[in-house]
Amino acid sequence: MLKLKITKSTDGIQGDSIEKKEPDPVNGEFINDKNKQDWNDFLSFLKTKGVQGNPELDKGNLGNIYFDQYVKQNPNTTLSKELIPKIRQQYVAERNNAIKELKLGKSKLQGQENINPESLDFSRFMRHIVDNENSKDPNYIGQHLTRTPFAGIILHDKAGKVLESRPFQTINNVEKTINEMRQKY
Repeated sequence: MLKLKITKSTDGIQGDSIEKKEPDPVNGEFINDKNKQDWNDFLSFLKTKGVQGNPELDKGNLGNIYFDQYVKQNPNTTLSKELIPKIRQQYVAERNNAIKELKLGKSKLQGQENINPESLDFSRFMRHIVDNENSKDPNYIGQHLTRTPFAGIILHDKAGKVLESRPFQTINNVEKTINEMRQKY
C-alpha cells in the first residue's frame, strides 16, 4: 500500500476566497514551474538568513534589500520585481482553489479528515495571503509574502521512502497526478 503525502503550507483553516479582478492565468497558472522553483529558492535563501516570513522583513525595506541581493547573486534566476504581482496572484489562486476543494470535500486538512467541510471556518486558512493582499503594499517582499513556498506532491512507500516527487501541482491537476503516481507504483 502506498502512502501519499501532499505537502501544503497552511496556517490551519481560513476564510473566504480573495476576490480580485486580475488577468486570467494561462492553464490555471500565473507563473510557471521555473518561477515557482526560483521563488522557493529565494525563500530558502531567506531561511538561511533567519528571516523567512519574519516581521523583520517589513522594517527598513529589508525584504526588498534581501530580494535585490538574491537576484544579484543569482543571475540565472527568473525572479524580478515585475514578477512579484504574478507570484501574488498565484498564491491567491492556490488559496482560493484549496478552499474550493475543501468545501467540496475533495481535499481534507491533515489531522481533520473526519470533519464535515461545512463546519470548517476558512477565515484563518493561509491567512498570510489575505494579510498580504490587504497590506499597504502587497508587492512588498515582506513577512506575509515570504511565509510559505509553493507546494508539491511527494509519494512515499510504506517505509516512508520517497518514490517520486513532483514539486508543483495546481488543484486542477492534483487528482490526475495522484492517479498517475498510483498506477506507476
